[in-house]
Amino acid sequence: MSLARVSRIFHLYEILIPSLHIPYALSATISRLTDSFHTKYEIGGYDRGDAYTDGDYDARNPSASGLRVTSPRPKTRAGMHGRALAVFLAAGTLLAGGARAQSVRDQNLALCKGDDVGRKMFGCTALIESGQETPETLAIVFLNRGNALAKNGQFDIAIRDYDQAIKDNPQSAEAFWRRGFALEQKGEFDRAIADYDNALKLDPNNANAFADRGHAHSHKKEFDPAIEDLTQAIRLHANDARTYGLRANAYREKAQYDLAIQDCEQAIKLDPDDAYAYYVRGLARQKRGDKSGGKADIAKAKLLDPKVDQE
Repeated sequence: MSLARVSRIFHLYEILIPSLHIPYALSATISRLTDSFHTKYEIGGYDRGDAYTDGDYDARNPSASGLRVTSPRPKTRAGMHGRALAVFLAAGTLLAGGARAQSVRDQNLALCKGDDVGRKMFGCTALIESGQETPETLAIVFLNRGNALAKNGQFDIAIRDYDQAIKDNPQSAEAFWRRGFALEQKGEFDRAIADYDNALKLDPNNANAFADRGHAHSHKKEFDPAIEDLTQAIRLHANDARTYGLRANAYREKAQYDLAIQDCEQAIKLDPDDAYAYYVRGLARQKRGDKSGGKADIAKAKLLDPKVDQE
């Protein structure tokens, strides 16, 4: 509840409200208060319940917790003032509850945006299940949880989250790109390429979408469009070792071994521990007749990543 809304409550109370319903008033706390008309109020130490108070009447269910007058109520103006204090205390309780809820929401939002996979999934899920978020926020939340799931290798569930992110925000280039990547990991290359197409329509400078679409084309043995996409990705982002490695492999598949080796060397320059670049360079060297050099590169690649030949 905002302060402006509390102010409106005071104003409307004087005009319209004959009795005030105070839900979930403070419990297990005793505090005596005295207003300027010397009317004492007590915050009752009962279990949670509902309290109804006005200037002349106090009705309470037996288990209620709330405000009750402990000395005779003055009539007219004093009674009105007592009611105003009741409103103030109830509003303060609601404000405190709202602040706590906002604090929890902020914590969940921070977790949802964080890097830790488990905490990201926890925070995003809490926000989704709260039922309080706008479609715009939910689009980001589903996207972030999908990213965490994909990073965890749970691509089927990640795709469902990306579906919802796109439903909530059809203009999200990142959601299309991320879903395309997840589909590519499942071997659904045509669907992945369609998502990359949509991502690039929304964001023509998305280097990741170009690179991943090129990779998907390579999986389909479509090496010319693969090289075209990977070259565009390099134009947009010239310092990504992975993209050079992917283009190197497309060149290798086309028997353009010199170009493949050049790209691998650039990838290794950018990332000296790029196992994939060593592996592709090893294959290209062997094809050029450099058996020992190729064998050394492949051994180095498998030392860095024993599963490099499965990519």
